[in-house]
Amino acid sequence: MDVLLKSLAYFKVRSLEILGNSEIKAEMKKRYPEPSFSKDLKDLIYFDSVPNESFTELLDYIQIHNDTVILFNRIHSSSSEFEKWSRFVEDEKITVSIDLFHCGMVFIRREQAKQHFYIRI
Repeated sequence: MDVLLKSLAYFKVRSLEILGNSEIKAEMKKRYPEPSFSKDLKDLIYFDSVPNESFTELLDYIQIHNDTVILFNRIHSSSSEFEKWSRFVEDEKITVSIDLFHCGMVFIRREQAKQHFYIRI
């Protein structure tokens, strides 16, 4: 959750979606009323675990833009979670991925070459 909180300020998040953990979503709404949870394009999307769907399938129900940050919690919690994370990283639409061990971030910046980073925090 610490990475999520710091990301709000760093990326100047105005629209946010939290999927998979209603407690975190309720806490975020209470502590940070500024970011909108509306149906607009999202600046940041948080998944409490890596979803089973492919990235293309996710695009059916999440709205993103070129600078959207997608944060996945617990990417190394099990081998199956890491396997799902790896599929996201390999997707051709994902240009930048950051493995922070406890969580991972992906970006869809079309103008950027594909890169993957490992940062232990």
